[in-house]
Amino acid sequence: MGEFMSFTNVFDEAMQEADSEIMAVFGNMHTFTLPDDSVKKKLAIFDTKQVQQQGKESIFKEMKNGSLTIHGERLSKKIYVDAIVETALGQRRIADIFYPQETTSVLVLSALKKSTEIQPSRGF
Repeated sequence: MGEFMSFTNVFDEAMQEADSEIMAVFGNMHTFTLPDDSVKKKLAIFDTKQVQQQGKESIFKEMKNGSLTIHGERLSKKIYVDAIVETALGQRRIADIFYPQETTSVLVLSALKKSTEIQPSRGF
């Protein structure tokens, strides 16, 4: 059993190191103003596309307001949803968080103002 535990620890350490390297190379510091008005700074990777695995296929999803990915940390929805963050597209609100891996948080961003309603008369 001791051998299994040491392998698990070595693997976990390797994954943590890889996550840290990814964040150091691709991440930028972002300032989050949380709903309780406290401020947190975190390294995050900004993007407007996400790849989601579905079976054996990869599906690209467009995120028109962007998304932030944080490797190596699982952020709490209770704390971060509705926070305001400055991005490459300007200020955005965190609308949701999903977890594609145990220690990865993907923050789905939305516009600060309420989105415009889709008008059926325009055909969409």
